[in-house]
Amino acid sequence: GYCFRKPRNRSLSVINEEVQEALKYRKRIGLMGAAISDYPEIDALCKDILGEGLSMSVASFRADSVTKELVESLAESGLKTLTMAPEAGSDRMRAVINKGIEEHHLFHSMDLGLSAGIRNFRLYIMVGLPFEEEEDIDAIIDLAERLKDYMETRGSKGTLTLSVNPFIPKPFTPFQWEPMADRKTVEKRLKRLEKTLRRRKHVVVNIESPKEAYIQGVLSRGDRRVGAALMRAHELGGSKAFKRALKELHLDPAFYLYRKRPESELFPWERLDMGFKKAYLYEELKRAEALKPTIPCFEGCHRCGVC
Repeated sequence: GYCFRKPRNRSLSVINEEVQEALKYRKRIGLMGAAISDYPEIDALCKDILGEGLSMSVASFRADSVTKELVESLAESGLKTLTMAPEAGSDRMRAVINKGIEEHHLFHSMDLGLSAGIRNFRLYIMVGLPFEEEEDIDAIIDLAERLKDYMETRGSKGTLTLSVNPFIPKPFTPFQWEPMADRKTVEKRLKRLEKTLRRRKHVVVNIESPKEAYIQGVLSRGDRRVGAALMRAHELGGSKAFKRALKELHLDPAFYLYRKRPESELFPWERLDMGFKKAYLYEELKRAEALKPTIPCFEGCHRCGVC
């Protein structure tokens, strides 16, 4: 979100023109965006799409802004699974990442889904976030258990799926200074999640390969030398040869993955200007560490420098 400030909403009239254009295909309309349920005219858009006899789908939405109209429209379109992205199980970790979602938002969204006839739910979760502790993994398990309990009290025998990914720090975010969590620690926490929750009927845990996540970690914050490693991996047969390519070129993955950067470090991507000051991101990192929230962009705001 830091690279695309401030939020810009496409007008309802323009989207409706695109819906009209889609009519000749008579297929499902997929709504794409950073936060579908934050779109100010989402209810009107749902009515317009269904009014044309089309069905619709969304990848996921923010649990704190979902509307009854949106959920009912998705159910009417045949959606079988409602996806929410709390990212973390504890209030503390959601404060660290400035998610702005509280537990009651998740239960409310689930309530809307169940009332509309949707039986299955999916949660996007990250493990290995900065400042994460073992208790935060316990909180993920606890949250999943209580959400499943709630489904059952409402008479749903549907499936609760957790899609769990290792966290990868990215350029132009407050966590660009932070190391990735140690791979062995992350793998241990992922195993604990899976082992504990698979005892529960109709709870599924899908985990992204940690090995691939750590390749992404090197690519995410690599410098020009990683370009040579990419080329060499290609010559050696592809992504499976990436680690070997790094070794051949005497590049230590730990340099990119596990090193906490000093505030003054010059990053390879600083050749690009995103419109905000680096100091703003560092200030946000300190706010994350102190569990202090930052409110979203608003008209007349000049905090980050983009406006």
